[in-house]
Amino acid sequence: GQVVTAPTNGASGVVPATLTFYMRHLRHKQPESKQQSPGVFLLTAAAVGILAKERACISGAAGGCQAEIGTASAMAAAGLCAVLGGTPEQVDEAAEIAMEHSLGMTCDPVLGLVQVPCIERNTMGASKALNAVCLVLKSRATQRRSMLSYDDVLRVMKATGQDMSARYRETAQGGLAADYEAMLEADAERWESVQRVMGTKRVQLALPRAEARGLAYEDPEFVPRSVTYPDLCKC
Repeated sequence: GQVVTAPTNGASGVVPATLTFYMRHLRHKQPESKQQSPGVFLLTAAAVGILAKERACISGAAGGCQAEIGTASAMAAAGLCAVLGGTPEQVDEAAEIAMEHSLGMTCDPVLGLVQVPCIERNTMGASKALNAVCLVLKSRATQRRSMLSYDDVLRVMKATGQDMSARYRETAQGGLAADYEAMLEADAERWESVQRVMGTKRVQLALPRAEARGLAYEDPEFVPRSVTYPDLCKC
C-alpha cells in the first residue's frame, strides 16, 4: 500500500481513521438519500488542509505538532461534519474547534523518530475530530455564530509556531525526547539495548542533530516557489 500524507507523514493516520469510522459505523445508519461518498469527506478535508498550508504551516519543524496533528484533526473534523450533513458554517466551526484545542502542541519525537509520541497522537487527533463534530452537530440550533473562525485560529497557530522554541519543533532537543535521552544517558545498559533494537545508525542523540535542525517559517525549503513534473517524479 501507499501512505498518503494528509497533511504529513507524521499525521497521516488521523484523516483515514476518521473516514474509516464514518464508512464502517455511521454511513449505514443514515437514510440512503443522505449517505455521502468518501469523495465528499476527502474534498472537504483537503480544502481545510490547503487553508492551513497557505495561511499558516503544516510542518512540525516550523510550527510544532500543532501544525501537523492540529491540521490533520481540523481536516478530519471538517470532512466528518460535511458527510454527516453539516452546513458550511458547521464545517468551519468543527475545523476551528479541532485546531483550537491543538494549539501549543510541541513536536518532540523520541530519538528523532516519527513513532513516539506521534503514533498515539494520531489516535488522539482522530478522537478530537470526532468530539469536535459532536459538539457542533449536537448543539441547539440558534442564530449564534462561533466567537472564533477557522481563519482566526490559523493566525494564532502560525504566531504560536513562530514564537515556539526550536527545541520543540521536531529537533528532538526538548520535551519528551530530551527527557528520554537523559534517562538513556544515565543507563548505559538500556542505551545499548535501544541501539540493538533500533539499529545503531538510526539512533542519534539530540546533540549531534542540533546543527542540522534549525528550521523556521521563513526557510525557503518549506515553501517551494514552483513545483515541476520532474520534482513530483522524485517523490
